[in-house]
Amino acid sequence: MSDGTMTRTAEAGEPGGEISPGAPGGPVTTDGPDTFAVQIADQIESFTVAVAEIAKGDDPDSAVPHLLLQVSQLLLAGGRLGAHEDIVPEERYEPDTGPEPDMDELRERLAELLAPIDVYSEVFDPYVPRSAPVPCRISDDLANIVTDLRHGMAHYREGRCL
Repeated sequence: MSDGTMTRTAEAGEPGGEISPGAPGGPVTTDGPDTFAVQIADQIESFTVAVAEIAKGDDPDSAVPHLLLQVSQLLLAGGRLGAHEDIVPEERYEPDTGPEPDMDELRERLAELLAPIDVYSEVFDPYVPRSAPVPCRISDDLANIVTDLRHGMAHYREGRCL
């Protein structure tokens, strides 16, 4: 018999997220690390697909707002990962997943879409006196993020998830 209190079993908006009877103030739980890994993998896959679609340039006027939304969603996934206990792999090396995909086409299409706002200045080390700003590109950063995420997803698909 329930005492009428409710606890969440997953975060809002997640598959399997529901409110069920439980103790007041109980912890928010998911169905386990496998479900959590699948949710994070889905968010990563969604990001990489969305960035590739945006880079096609079908709707250039909405490219920046859509990219901001996608990066925000990816940051949410990263925040969820950061909230978990540290997970240390048993093996201290990373097996080769094969050649990295070529992201030059994606990088170039993003650079074309973001041309008016693509370049920004970054101070590499603000603690070094008279450190000169370094020119960087948003398109390079996004392409590098997609490359790194695809690399991680290759490990995930090979069953090397933590």
